[in-house]
Parts: sequence; structure tokens; C-alpha cells
Amino acid sequence: MEKIKNEHFECIKEDNSEEEYEKQWRRSKIIFDHFYEYLKNKGLKESIASKRTEMVAFFIMDYLFVYDNATSVLEVDGDIIRRFLGNWYIRKFMNPKISEIKEM
Repeated sequence: MEKIKNEHFECIKEDNSEEEYEKQWRRSKIIFDHFYEYLKNKGLKESIASKRTEMVAFFIMDYLFVYDNATSVLEVDGDIIRRFLGNWYIRKFMNPKISEIKEM
């Protein structure tokens, strides 16, 4: 597995095009892969590790790098997570299940 570098945490903010999204995905995927392996090494079942990794990827790719002003995953703090769960996620998914929010 490729070693993580600082650039893997950074956001590409150019033009919100499909090409940019693909470039961002390739850059960030190494983080998601390492996170998945970390969860499995902590004893989580593959299905749970996979689900949590998908949630993190969704948060980063569909919210953080699109709707937030963050330029790096390393900037995520409690306020960003509260805005995501308490505002954006609820508005985007009209009837989110409380269990889905708790899983995040």
C-alpha cells in the first residue's frame, strides 16, 4: 500500500468538474484505504470497516471538499462535523434515520 503523504489530505479546489472529482478521488483514496485497514486491524468486521470507510469517504468527498471551506482533511474539527450532521446531511436527505446519523 502506498505511503500516506500530506498531499493526500489536501483538497483540490479548481472548478468542481467531474475531472476534478476524479483527481480528488485518486488523491484521497489512499487515506480511505489506510483507514479501512486501520479499522480491520482494530478488530472490526470487514462489513463494518467497509461501511464506516464509505461514510468517511462520503463526508470528505461530498461535503468537506465541496461545501466547506476546508483545504485539508486535517482541518476537520467538531464544528465542521456538527454542521455536516446537524444541517447539511439533514437537508440533503429529507428523512435521515437517526441510526444513520449515530453511525456517522
